[in-house]
Amino acid sequence: PLAVATSTTRRRAWLAAGREAHHLIDPRSGAPAEGDISSATVAAPTILEADLAAKLLIIEGVPALERLDERYRVVLTDRWGRTEVVC
Repeated sequence: PLAVATSTTRRRAWLAAGREAHHLIDPRSGAPAEGDISSATVAAPTILEADLAAKLLIIEGVPALERLDERYRVVLTDRWGRTEVVC
């Protein structure tokens, strides 16, 4: 079995006090995640794993890739629109 999930800061987004805001909240700061990844698509063994990994990549950024093993496939898009298959 294989499940695919995408998480993005481009949907469910708005301006707050002149700054971009979105629904993916970084638990470390309590504010919308601020990173270079705007979209993460993850293929994983289950939908729960795929969804959580996609959100983790948006919130934590590229360092989160170290937490994923060979069962995961990832496509990232940065905030400038560049897309890369990373694993």
